[in-house]
Amino acid sequence: SDARALSTTLASLRGFLRHLIKEIWSDRESRRIFFFLSLNLMFMFVEMVYGIITNSLGLIADAFHMMFDCTALAIGLW
Repeated sequence: SDARALSTTLASLRGFLRHLIKEIWSDRESRRIFFFLSLNLMFMFVEMVYGIITNSLGLIADAFHMMFDCTALAIGLW
């Protein structure tokens, strides 16, 4: 019963993601925002990890700043 519920949930999540990706790819501006969001997220994670490893408050603070930028981009994409 639990496996069936999980399977159903995963299937609906897959359908939602498929619809979302189709929606993003259909519009040029949405594609551009998505690519910039992806790039920004990658840099944010690298900066956060390196800031933690080197114990750099400046890098960690900038990573959080980039996180808020990513939030704004995600809202714009929505």
